[in-house]
Amino acid sequence: MDNSTETTPAVAPKPLTGFQLHPENINKNGAPKKHWTMAGMIRDELNKLVDVKNDKGEVVGQTKAKRLVAQRLVIMAINGNMRAIQEVNNRRDGKAKQNIDITSNGGALTVANELGQLREFVANIQNGKK
Repeated sequence: MDNSTETTPAVAPKPLTGFQLHPENINKNGAPKKHWTMAGMIRDELNKLVDVKNDKGEVVGQTKAKRLVAQRLVIMAINGNMRAIQEVNNRRDGKAKQNIDITSNGGALTVANELGQLREFVANIQNGKK
C-alpha cells in the first residue's frame, strides 16, 4: 500500500447568480390572482347581474351578462353573420381539428427513419461530403 496522502484539488465555489444575489426579487406571493388579469376581469364582468328590460324599457328581471352576450351572438348567427356562426360552432362543437404538415411532404415520419437520415448526414460531413 502507498502511504502517501493524495490531495484533491480545491474546487472554487460557484459564483452567486440571479435570485441568490437578489432574493428581494423573489415573488413570494406567486402568480397574480386571476381577477387582476384581463381574462379575470372579463370573467367578473360576464358574471355580474344585469337588468333585463322589456320593449317599454321597464326592468322585468335580472340575468348574468354572459347570458345576454350568448343570446346576442346566437341572434347575430341566425341573421347570417358568418363570424358569429363560426364562433357559435366553435363554442358548441369545439374548433375543427387542423392538420398541418410542415416537414414530411405527406409521408409518415418515424424515429428510425429520422435517425438513419441524421446518421447519414453526420457521416457525410465527417467524410467531407455535402
